[in-house]
Amino acid sequence: MNMKIKNIIIATLLTLFAFSCSSPKPTPAERLTEMSEYLDKSDTKYSEEEWEVLGLEIEEIEDEIQKNKDKYSAEELAEINRLKGKCLAKMAKKAVNDFAGEFGNFLQESESILGGFMEEINKGKESEE
Repeated sequence: MNMKIKNIIIATLLTLFAFSCSSPKPTPAERLTEMSEYLDKSDTKYSEEEWEVLGLEIEEIEDEIQKNKDKYSAEELAEINRLKGKCLAKMAKKAVNDFAGEFGNFLQESESILGGFMEEINKGKESEE
């Protein structure tokens, strides 16, 4: 596990511990707001483990919403769904950006590989002509 993952896990555990000791459990809206702010602040490429942590967090929030759906008003559910949509959109944009960077690297490498391949293929043709 790399240092960044450890820091995320430690920060999450500390946040959960702080909330459990000092105040009631954060609501789904509060958790989604925190996630949205985290996604806004983070501008680096996420590792596979970080994507898993984010996915698990969304799943946990969704489970909590479903278990307690009758406790929320229509307005609260609308706000929760709005925040969930924002987080999912930010995650999708981040995934596209991460993929675009990887795809760009692949294309650059492929161009070099293709260039070397064609150079070698054409090497024999030049002496024949």
